[in-house]
Parts: sequence; structure tokens; C-alpha cells
Amino acid sequence: MGSRLGIMADSTADFPEGMIKKLNINLIPIHILVDGKDYLHGVDISNEEVIEYMKEEREVKTFPPLPSEYSDFYEKMANRYDHIISFHVSSDLSNNSRSHRPRRTLYCHDAPVIAKKHRSSVNCS
Repeated sequence: MGSRLGIMADSTADFPEGMIKKLNINLIPIHILVDGKDYLHGVDISNEEVIEYMKEEREVKTFPPLPSEYSDFYEKMANRYDHIISFHVSSDLSNNSRSHRPRRTLYCHDAPVIAKKHRSSVNCS
């Protein structure tokens, strides 16, 4: 039997329609604050709702998953898959890496980081 490969990304990833389902990509939701109320992207709030709130000039902010949320997510992934490919936005564009990088090292030993300006991905083995 071959190795099980898991793919993960945060919910800001912009994959073509249908690709998330087709490739079974596991998404960890970012937090979206609307007027101080916390929503999980793709769980409690849709892209369309975020856009509508912005049109209404409501206060909309985002922040990455909490370190504990990343730990739980990586642990679930490590229990289901032999290898993980993890896609994340570049630290040049977001503070997301501050949350996931320390957690990733707990589950992804000797993982190569493939980075391009303003984009990056991590291959977890």
C-alpha cells in the first residue's frame, strides 16, 4: 500500500473552483472580525458576506488561526496522512506564518520550504 498524502492550506487560499473538493484539500479557517464579532472563514461567514460587510463600510479585519488551532489541525493531519503538503501565504503579505511555523515544526521534521516572492508552500514529510 502506498503512502497517504494530505494537502492543507488556510482558507485564504485561492484555488480554482472544484479543486479543493477534487484534491481533498484540508482548509484551516482564518478568523474574520466584523464589528468586533469573530467568525471563522468558510464556516461561519462566506466570501460573499465579507464583501457585503465591506460594501456596508463595516469594520472588517482578519487574523490567522490561533497557534492552538494550528496545533490541533496539524495533529489531525499527521494522524491521517504519512506526508503533508502545506500551502501558506508569504510572511511578506501576512502574519499567518507566525502562527503556523512553530506548530509545523512539531509535526514536520526536515521539511523543505519552497518559497517565491509573496508566495510560499511547505512540504511536510
